[in-house]
Amino acid sequence: MLLTLIQLFITFSISINQDYQLKLTIMKTLKLIAWISSAIGVLFMLVGFISAIRTTLIRGVELVNYFHVANSFFLITIALFIYLKREEPK
Repeated sequence: MLLTLIQLFITFSISINQDYQLKLTIMKTLKLIAWISSAIGVLFMLVGFISAIRTTLIRGVELVNYFHVANSFFLITIALFIYLKREEPK
């Protein structure tokens, strides 16, 4: 299973290196996804802060859950930006 995933990744990397325009399109799409992920993280942070001020925004949801979700989106954003920085065309 792992070997198949590695072969798929290598094949995908080779095909990207052959087509420069496709690589630029994928990079732009990943950058857009990273910015959207960052915006969603900020949105959840704001909902968490509002929930802390109002004591409850949605009943049954603990305050810390908003910050865990925001943290996950920020980690996705960081990982995508690191990947984009490493793979940017020179």
